[in-house]
Amino acid sequence: MTVWLWCELALFSLVSPFALMLLRSAIWFIPLLWAAGLLCCWYLYTQKISLKALWGWHAVNKASLLKIAYRFIPLAIMIAAVMVSFMPESLFSLYRRDAGLWLLVMILYPVLSVVPQEIMYRAFMYARYRTLFENPKYWVVASAIAFGMAHLFLHNVLAPAMSLIGGLIFASTYARSRSLALVCIEHALYGNFIFTLGLGQYFYHGTVMHS
Repeated sequence: MTVWLWCELALFSLVSPFALMLLRSAIWFIPLLWAAGLLCCWYLYTQKISLKALWGWHAVNKASLLKIAYRFIPLAIMIAAVMVSFMPESLFSLYRRDAGLWLLVMILYPVLSVVPQEIMYRAFMYARYRTLFENPKYWVVASAIAFGMAHLFLHNVLAPAMSLIGGLIFASTYARSRSLALVCIEHALYGNFIFTLGLGQYFYHGTVMHS
């Protein structure tokens, strides 16, 4: 069983991202993401994990939100400083180009993209593969690598690199809290900041080479 789980984890983390790179159109990304997310939900259901336990709203409190904020603020300042120094022309590009579209992204990105990603790369991966790792820190690394690899289909270096770092942050939050709600809030915070700042062009599905 352990050998099979390792093979399954490799398939999930390494093979499927390269298969996504074969997509001829980016329009299929969200439907495929949600289909995978729903399959993961079905697995979690078979493991008798209730929605209440899965979302873990009890972990969303002042202390946990402050911890997220204390980690986010210095990283956000650093990323913004890099943007100002090296990519000033892209600063707030989405908002300057189309404020309405920016607002739509702020609303829809957490629902359409963040939720299924966190179901897959945190809730499912924890429930399915955590027994493979004696040290929880190793699971955090495995989750981050899988999350980073999943962004290879965007055909640029920045998206997987930033997603790897983000994956380490989100996985550590989930491993500590076991709260899908809390990690979705954190992921949405970073994602919406990235889109607002002007780096969304590297994560937007329309940047896929084959689209």
